Amino acid sequence: MWCYLPKPEEYRAKLETHGFVVKAVESAAALTPLPAGLRGLLHTFYNSFVEDFDQRERSNVFDVTVNLLTPSLRDRNGDWSYDAVRLHCKATL
Repeated sequence: MWCYLPKPEEYRAKLETHGFVVKAVESAAALTPLPAGLRGLLHTFYNSFVEDFDQRERSNVFDVTVNLLTPSLRDRNGDWSYDAVRLHCKATL
């Protein structure tokens, strides 16, 4: 997997295991715009998952993904965004 998306409790435990004194770990949702659209995000971050596909298959995977997610990630103006969840941590060594 290309990214690590732990829950706050899991991340707290990981920090403490490595000697940090954790004052707070909390998650916060943040609406994140996708200026290049969903296809741009797919190309940038998920292209490696389909690199063994020929161009037609790769394009089809992205087309299907865009079609499935359009109702939930594109607004009435045609702008794309997604709900990112970020961890905010306060910890010291």
